[in-house]
Amino acid sequence: MSQQTRFERLVNSRFFPCVLSALVFPGAGQLVQRRWFLAFLYGGLFSGSAVWLAAVSCRDIYDYYRFALEFETAPEPRGTFLHVLLPLIACLLVWGANVLDVLLISLCRGTRGSVPDCARPGVIVRENRERLPPLP
Repeated sequence: MSQQTRFERLVNSRFFPCVLSALVFPGAGQLVQRRWFLAFLYGGLFSGSAVWLAAVSCRDIYDYYRFALEFETAPEPRGTFLHVLLPLIACLLVWGANVLDVLLISLCRGTRGSVPDCARPGVIVRENRERLPPLP
């Protein structure tokens, strides 16, 4: 019997997709679970909201530096905290929905493979708890 390293145990565990989605990039866990549409949906939504956050932040930073350097001639900065807060909330909501989605599927199935019955639409996860494998 071969001895598994810590990394091999992590990669083969049911929570590896959760680690990928939470720490690497949203949608990476869905790619490991072979759920292609949701992987590209979460990845695209997160990328779009991150670009929106970066654009708003850079515009506000530019306005404030311009106001500081050209105090007499530059218009007053128009940005408020709400301009940055909305894209930040969008990023966090997409990230949170992504992690919750991949966590529920990981708890519902053992390791990698097809989507189980308890993750299909119309079936409640709580009704299928007796079919779940025990946690390691």
